[in-house]
Amino acid sequence: MSETKSVVENYEKIQKASVMVADDALFSTITQLLLYRQMVAIDMLKCQDEEAYKSLQNVYERSEYHLKQFLAL
Repeated sequence: MSETKSVVENYEKIQKASVMVADDALFSTITQLLLYRQMVAIDMLKCQDEEAYKSLQNVYERSEYHLKQFLAL
């Protein structure tokens, strides 16, 4: 019975490690997306050209859409 318990414990450790890696990748991606949105927002504030502003606004809205998809909102 001890051998079965050991196998189960190892399996649980592997599962937890996999979840931690997945969480790290997801949070890394979300952080990068937030930083990207921040850079676009700053560029929007600095922008003087109306057409460029509209393009940046579209990029910002698209990144917001992807962020909501990540967060399942």
